[in-house]
Amino acid sequence: DKMMQTVPVAPIAVSTIITDDGDDAQDHDTKRRNSQAMRSKTSLTNSHIGQNYKKFMKENHGTAYDPAQIPLVEVAFKFYSLRSIDLQNGTFDAEFVMMLDWEDPSISVADRKTVNFEDHFYPRIFFANAASEPETVGGEAGARLAGNNRVTLTQRYRGKFRSTFNVQRFPLDHQYLTIVVKSRTIADGVKWIDGSSTGVVRLSNPCTWRGKKGHIIAKDADELPDMDLIKIDGGPQSSKIELAKKGKCDEYHVQICVIRQSQGLVWGIGLPLFSIMVISFGVFLMPLDDISDRLTLTITSMLTLVAIKWVLESRLPSVPYLTIADWTIVACFMLLLAQATMCMIISLLMDEIGGLGDHSEVAKRMNLYSFVVLAIAFISCQAGITLYARKVSNKDIYKETRGLVHVEDEAFENEELNAPYVCAISKIDSKGRKKKSNQIRAKKSLEGAKDSAELKRGELQIKQTVQDHKQNASVGGMEIGGIANI
Repeated sequence: DKMMQTVPVAPIAVSTIITDDGDDAQDHDTKRRNSQAMRSKTSLTNSHIGQNYKKFMKENHGTAYDPAQIPLVEVAFKFYSLRSIDLQNGTFDAEFVMMLDWEDPSISVADRKTVNFEDHFYPRIFFANAASEPETVGGEAGARLAGNNRVTLTQRYRGKFRSTFNVQRFPLDHQYLTIVVKSRTIADGVKWIDGSSTGVVRLSNPCTWRGKKGHIIAKDADELPDMDLIKIDGGPQSSKIELAKKGKCDEYHVQICVIRQSQGLVWGIGLPLFSIMVISFGVFLMPLDDISDRLTLTITSMLTLVAIKWVLESRLPSVPYLTIADWTIVACFMLLLAQATMCMIISLLMDEIGGLGDHSEVAKRMNLYSFVVLAIAFISCQAGITLYARKVSNKDIYKETRGLVHVEDEAFENEELNAPYVCAISKIDSKGRKKKSNQIRAKKSLEGAKDSAELKRGELQIKQTVQDHKQNASVGGMEIGGIANI
């Protein structure tokens, strides 16, 4: 109105100016709303630091974008169901509760009754090895206060997860059911003080608040008909080598070790296999010149082994190595091949085929020696397989092993990432041994690390001493062979 009064002769032009300003303001509001919507959408997928957190950290630490000040998130699991291990597809089904705990100092200045966690630090995670999006059981859970500045988030999930299975010892194998939790980064367009564009949310063992219980397997969680639960382990890992070098673990792996109840397979397949091989030795009891019947028995035994091999392959994935079952069948094939070869040689000795003449006495002795040698070889193979089976079926070996197991040889340059989980982690083992053994193990790991560091320093000092002596020897023409040997 003021502009209209000032310039009455050009209302159209003034009106045009007002309309343009209004469009600019409208465009600005539209961009602002779109930006807010984009930030809101990003906050649903990325970890988040709210305004109250930024304000508190700026007042107390100078900046809210210091990666070292990002709260550490502790992860704990309680499993209620484990079932449907599919070796061929490399998957298993699990139902569990995941508990996240962290300490946010900015909560101390908020109203505890009306606190909005979106205004503070709020981590978000996803399951990196989920075959499909896990289903939330009992509805979507939200964060809640559980102490002075402690925030906890508890959610129950049900889903199918991918895992790498090693079947080299099948049917005497043990497997590791692994669930990989990965944190989402904090990304709001602001550079962090270390120069990175995102902040890494670190995941850790549940030592502060849930260390007494750790990861738990519920009493009725075992729904695996042919597997026994052995133990549960967990530990932080890094998804990238760069993060591992900086000691930032943005993943948390929890592993459940299960061992196969192999009695059914051993008796169901092993006994028929053993019987076939025993019957195959009947070729040495047939007439020596009856080559057709002798080879018929051997070939029939071979075809039966092929059928057993097909049955085993239907239960296993395609792998580039031989399993224990494969090695057993290969050994039986070699014995049958040796039987067939000896039968043909003996038949040639009995007849005059090829101008060899009649060597019946030699053929009889060879038949007897072949029977004895191949029988000893068969019994030795069976004894070796039995002893090996007793060794790998010992559950105590796997119970006493602590720390994450990498089924595939994953190369982490920071060896501390593979250190055993020193908190109490399992209710399967006896409670009396659990805490004490972990404390001793942690102490030994520390002592080993110190000894390793001292050894490296000693080696460097020795190398430096040798170099100094070499230099002195080159100047004075001294003999340094003894020092070099030292």
